[in-house]
Amino acid sequence: MTSTVTRLTTLAAALAFATVGAVGIPAAHAATPTSSVRINEIESDGGDPGDWVELTDAGTATADLGGYVLTDDDPTHRYVIPGGTRVEPGRFLVIEEAANRSSGFDFGLGSADSVRLLAPDGTVIDEHSWTHHSPTTLGRIPDGTGSFGDTARATKGAPNAAPLPLATRPWPGSPALTPVDSTAAFTGSLSGLDIEPSGTAAPGVLWGVENDAGTLYRLLAQPDGSRRSDPSPAWRDGRTLRFPDGTGTVDAEGVTVAHDSSAGGVYVASERDEDRPTVSRPSVLRYDVSGPATTLAATDEWDLADDLPGLGANSGPEGVTWIPDAFLTAHRFVDARTGRAYRPSDYPGHGGGLFLVGVEGTASVYAYALMPGGTHALIATIPTPFAVVADVQFDRDLGAMWVACDDACAGRTALYTIDASGVFAREAAFEAPADADPALQDEGFAIDTVATCVNGSRATYYADGADTDGHSLRRGSYRCASRAAPASRDPGARGAGGSPGLLAKTGGPAADAGMTALGALLVVLGAGAMCVARVLRRRVAV
Repeated sequence: MTSTVTRLTTLAAALAFATVGAVGIPAAHAATPTSSVRINEIESDGGDPGDWVELTDAGTATADLGGYVLTDDDPTHRYVIPGGTRVEPGRFLVIEEAANRSSGFDFGLGSADSVRLLAPDGTVIDEHSWTHHSPTTLGRIPDGTGSFGDTARATKGAPNAAPLPLATRPWPGSPALTPVDSTAAFTGSLSGLDIEPSGTAAPGVLWGVENDAGTLYRLLAQPDGSRRSDPSPAWRDGRTLRFPDGTGTVDAEGVTVAHDSSAGGVYVASERDEDRPTVSRPSVLRYDVSGPATTLAATDEWDLADDLPGLGANSGPEGVTWIPDAFLTAHRFVDARTGRAYRPSDYPGHGGGLFLVGVEGTASVYAYALMPGGTHALIATIPTPFAVVADVQFDRDLGAMWVACDDACAGRTALYTIDASGVFAREAAFEAPADADPALQDEGFAIDTVATCVNGSRATYYADGADTDGHSLRRGSYRCASRAAPASRDPGARGAGGSPGLLAKTGGPAADAGMTALGALLVVLGAGAMCVARVLRRRVAV
């Protein structure tokens, strides 16, 4: 995520509006709005292709917006909506940031800014101000009539997504994160991480990718617990990644190996070619890292664009992990294409496992069979409660998949296991480590194996894409328990007794039909049964 420098303070904005008549621009004036059109959603940072403002008609008749003016906290910044522009009741109109005023507004929205919608005579129809960027977007809940707040995710041109409560637990590991890279070891865009296990009690190789320069790193453990780039000539400065034809700058966001070994190649998830930054190119690429070359052209590319229509150029794959077929079939994972248990033989040449790709713009994880010649099959889609998916990581020891969010969710993570119905369902969600800065842009997450445990803990790693305080790589820990959670799932997760696809209300009691019937029977059977039923109905807190 790229921060935007604040351009004007609220006080400066107020002074500018007070003196607007002096520069010959009609002054905005407060009055009872005569239009039912409202500002509905605002993207001020990280939009695609830039900032945007969404309007909606909260009334009952089509509104004509020709001649209306959109402005920010500087009244000299004015975009006049073209004549003939209309919005129907309950529909949405998106006004984009553009290079010239013929196609959109030519001023950016700052971290502390305002948006005003003015009638042609200067009457303020609607306005909203904010003091910092939203990690998602600012939007009305419900559409057109509610107050502004952070949405669950950007929904440009569609109904706003309300943030829902998420039951979380404290992080069951070290409360602090410690830098383990040298100062300025990276350029400030370290993203995905993955552990290649050593197979022993020794720490594994940590793979990392930088997105801006498209660089792959092989990071080795040091005696003091830090990580340093492999000092061999091919690796000491990282290896530059190219697309299969040898061109482009790969926007490398996620990284993984299959079969716990880089001998079969290293796989990278990419959003786009950085040489064409406005064009989406969501893909997974494979690289042969066995040779000495410092620049690598991908041996294979799987273009996922057909499965992700309309995806923004900077909203694509952020993480990737590999899960073996043996695990998936043992847990009767369901293939959504067939509605039956996943059968590896249906996908010849796919390599013995599925790749799970986390996508930022949809906040979902997609399970793929990647086959020869760039062909692929989408096996399942796994929604998450997060605003974005920053990384994904399969944990063999827990038999679970980690899904990590970044600062958009204050550094939360979640564990997903395959439930009785054969789908990945959220088993638990965790807050960031207690002493960690929730504003860190931790775009990568990796965890070492239980075999490496020391004093009951194993290492976790976090990649900070903002290189905060000159450090991009931090280490924490996670307990070495064989399970991350008790048998009962996160309330509201699929398979937990709640409604599929809905998030739980923290602390809310719940009981399934069996418990309800049993409670009723106990009431009939005798005195004191109500108390017993109440005990039975109490849900274990998550």
